[in-house]
Amino acid sequence: MQSRWVSRGTWQAVVIEKASGGAISSGDTVYLKTHTGTHIDVTGDVVQARWNEKGDWQAMVIEKRKQVRQDAREFMHLCQMLDPEKTGYISWTDFEREMHNEVMVAYMASVDLEVHDVELFFHIVTGSSEHGKCRIDHFVDGCMQMKGPANAMDMQKQLFEIDELRREVVKTRKETLAFLKDLV
Repeated sequence: MQSRWVSRGTWQAVVIEKASGGAISSGDTVYLKTHTGTHIDVTGDVVQARWNEKGDWQAMVIEKRKQVRQDAREFMHLCQMLDPEKTGYISWTDFEREMHNEVMVAYMASVDLEVHDVELFFHIVTGSSEHGKCRIDHFVDGCMQMKGPANAMDMQKQLFEIDELRREVVKTRKETLAFLKDLV
């Protein structure tokens, strides 16, 4: 959440309340409340403070974040089993072999990682098509980023990167044509 004002005061404060009162701990449902007592409604990246009462639709569950961390730890452990020589790396050969293991495939699907093109998935996650291996922690991070469907931010990032690439290609083309024209 960002403030647009230079000076800061109590009118900008946000209080985190536990739904049932008391100290907040992992797994608790919490609410955000403004200085006026209104509760904050968060939908996507739109934040509005307009409601005086609390409701389930306003709840932010700390448990979700805890579950993401737990999924990453479990996946890290599973991926370490892909490294029989304990090198700290996952190779394309080991990954390809394990993608025929029903337990591995089922686990990946259970954490929203459905792999239809095994080789493409590996190369996208590792970014190492020529080396054929990557560090386990890098692989786990890449997989966690691949969970679920693409969102609007993912799509905008891709459009931005494609546009940047297009500009570079146009610039290189102009420079190449100018260089070739000088040669003739």
